[in-house]
This record gives sequence, structure tokens and C-alpha cells, in this order.
Amino acid sequence: MIQLPTKKTVPKEFDSVSKLIITGHQGTGKTHLCASLPNSLLIDFEDGCKDQYEAMTINLKEACAVSNIDMLTAFGQTIKAIKKVNSEKGSCVYDYIIFDGVTAMEKLTHQYATMIFKNSIVGKGMINKGAIINDVVTDVPESGWLWLHRAWEHLYQETLGLSGVCNIYIGHAKQGSLVKQGIKLEANDLALTGKLKLSLLRDSDGSGMIYREGNQVKISFKTNEKDLTTKSRARHLNEAEFIMSELIDGKLVTYWENIFPNLIKK
Repeated sequence: MIQLPTKKTVPKEFDSVSKLIITGHQGTGKTHLCASLPNSLLIDFEDGCKDQYEAMTINLKEACAVSNIDMLTAFGQTIKAIKKVNSEKGSCVYDYIIFDGVTAMEKLTHQYATMIFKNSIVGKGMINKGAIINDVVTDVPESGWLWLHRAWEHLYQETLGLSGVCNIYIGHAKQGSLVKQGIKLEANDLALTGKLKLSLLRDSDGSGMIYREGNQVKISFKTNEKDLTTKSRARHLNEAEFIMSELIDGKLVTYWENIFPNLIKK
């Protein structure tokens, strides 16, 4: 039987962050910053790491070239390999897993959505009647977006539970817009299609916008009308802005403990 509470719980000083979204324009240092996390695995969709940083990485484009497979297969094999080693260990091997980046994951989702549609009863029926379907969104406008969203949910769910501390999803920034009191405003946005973006943001513990200021890289969780993605459920990130890294004597110094207090240097 469920026991009803008799007193209020005391909130912790810090909330755990198990799902983090980092958005930023090209060249702001997103990948370098994330690669610096201890015991982390960076899954590189865009060939963005390219042996530039000291990090544990899986370059999916290189894996495709070496094994003569497509990106969807390479991604699936990577997820399967992580689940296998986690199962063998009885816990998560990596504390942090970084998916770099979600814009490329959307392209992968188009491929997967098209594949599952073609294997559906409706898809097979259309193909038997002579339809050519290269992309379900463009070639099946009546229901293509539904299949895309379904495919995204599947691929996204496959990424959950793989890391011991946090999954980090890196995204490119784009200029979006919103209308307020009849006036159109330009705003920073995540380069991801509408419902896919909402699905990713839905249960995130924090979504921050990263930017450069001099030799420092900063992240902002401050919400404002000119930013369509920043938010935080974790209280220590709510409306916060931190220095995340800076160059000191030519060396990159990071401050991940601002987000993950367990990394506070003793």
C-alpha cells in the first residue's frame, strides 16, 4: 500500500543533472569543452573532433568508412556496444556520454523514419503501386512528420540510461523568431525541427546557450524572450550563468563543477 507523506521533504542544495543540452554557434568550443569531462565518451556524428582533443571518442563517419556501413547502422552498433559493456560490468562504464550533435541525429532520424515507413503496411502498399520514397517527410507529406517524430522518439530513447551521471546533447544554434504582442522578435534557437526539439527539451534538467567572451567560454541558463531553448529544472542552474572554461598560460582550464558539484576539486 502507498504510504502518504506526513511531512515535507527538505530540498537538497544541488539537484542532479542527468540530461543536459548545450547549444551554441559554430566555433564556440562546445566539443572541446565536453571532451574535457572525466571518464566521458564522445559520440561524434559530424567528424568534429578529428583527433584534435585528448578524449575517448567514437567517430561514426570513420566507422562507416572502415566497415562499409551506413550511419544508422554505425549508431546502432555503438549503442549496442555500450549496453553490452554496461551489462558485463553491472553498472555504467562511462560517467558522461556526449552526443555531438543533435542536428546530425535529425538527419539520421529521416533515414530511420523512411526505413520503418517502407516496412509498414501502408509503405509497402504505396511502393507496390509504384511510389518512390526516398524521404518519408518530403515524399509522404500527409503523415511523414508523424513517422519522423516516432523514429526520433525511438532513437532518443535508445540513448537514455547509458551513462552513470549524465547524457549531454550538443546542438547548433540558429536564429529563430517569435511573435510577442504582434511584434516579430529574432531569437536564439536550437537547430532541430519543432516537435523533435520539444521532445528533447521536455525532460532535460538543463538547457544552456554557450558563447565566447574573450578567452573564456560561458554558458547561460537565463531565460529571456530572445532565447527559445534555455531552461533549467535543476535549481542550481536556474537563471544562472557560469564561466565554463578559459585559457590560462595556454592551457584549457574547465569549471564543470558549476554544473556537476561532484566534480568539485578537493
